[in-house]
Amino acid sequence: MDNDDLPVGRILSRREVITLLGGAGLGLLAPAFRSRPALGATGCMVKPELTIGPYFVDEHLNRSDIRSDPTSGAVKPGKILQLTFNVTNVNDNCAPVSGAQVDVWHCDAGGLYSDESANGTLGQKFLRGYQVTDANGQATFTTIYPGWYPGRTVHIHFRIRNTAPGETYDFVSQLFFSDTLSNTVFAQAPYASHTGNRALNSQDNIYNGGGSQLLLSPVVSGDGYAASIDIGLNLAVSNHPPPNDSIAPASGSGAPGSFSTFTTRHSDVDGAGNLAQVLLRVGGSTANGFRAFYNPLNNKLFVLNDAGTAYIGGYAPGSAHVIANSQGSLDCAQTNVSLNGNQLTVNWSIIPAASLANTTENVFLYCKDRGGLVAAWQKMGTWTITP
Repeated sequence: MDNDDLPVGRILSRREVITLLGGAGLGLLAPAFRSRPALGATGCMVKPELTIGPYFVDEHLNRSDIRSDPTSGAVKPGKILQLTFNVTNVNDNCAPVSGAQVDVWHCDAGGLYSDESANGTLGQKFLRGYQVTDANGQATFTTIYPGWYPGRTVHIHFRIRNTAPGETYDFVSQLFFSDTLSNTVFAQAPYASHTGNRALNSQDNIYNGGGSQLLLSPVVSGDGYAASIDIGLNLAVSNHPPPNDSIAPASGSGAPGSFSTFTTRHSDVDGAGNLAQVLLRVGGSTANGFRAFYNPLNNKLFVLNDAGTAYIGGYAPGSAHVIANSQGSLDCAQTNVSLNGNQLTVNWSIIPAASLANTTENVFLYCKDRGGLVAAWQKMGTWTITP
């Protein structure tokens, strides 16, 4: 997932990722709270929001057939998939929501995303586009069955934005397929030429954060497949953006291999239980640096991997686990979380890696609520890693 996989509540920049794992886990340490617009639903049943990932690019391509690159006209080969979204308002007896912008993006049969330097596809825009829901709340796309790439199971990203007067809404999640169907599709051209170890649903951290509730059931349609998904939005609930309150210490120093404890506080006038994502980043831009992520929805801790493509870990605060990448590690046993009224406090136990010795790094905070509103990355201080 990533960059995490990024913020919501406004149009994200290309590399603002959050979005993170907004799963709908049951292991909540937050008190009960009223329903919020950041939740999606099928048949008026709440569905999880999942990370936006690092590959969202706001290309502003209003089109239903997203298979081609608009510049070259080249069409990506693959099994045709007709994908329909049915968007409703769960706070209005599941009435259709018209005028919602639905974005879809995913990799090609070989596992490549368009307009990505790492994939050698800058300037290309295949398998990206958006549709606006009609009077029936529907938006339909013609695409291909997605391929796969190392570390992730087969998936499609989507984002639903509603910017009606008085309402700014942003719901981000992912769609998945059964491993059995993927095995069938990938035995055929052009997928069969892509070899390697493909992650199954059960091996994917993001899928395990609620993906089973977003599993498509495609049916054979002509030479391809057709599938639909119902997403309910609770548009009538008011919501207020959360701030990044504070970090302590705001500056200081620590040695590689030694614990540095940061206490961050995040408040929400709608109640601390309304917070959905809290991130701490030491160094780097919005797409890198050592990034630790706490998911209040399932009470789990994560760290962004070195490639910046997925969050690793998924352990509870206080558990006997250490989550590490090449820049540092997060000691879950020494990390704790508390709720007090409208405020959520996280005591992060970070151990810088030797590679950061003799550097001074900026420290940033980010948080997002269940309504999709964010407090974007904000510099809160600096930290010097001594020799």
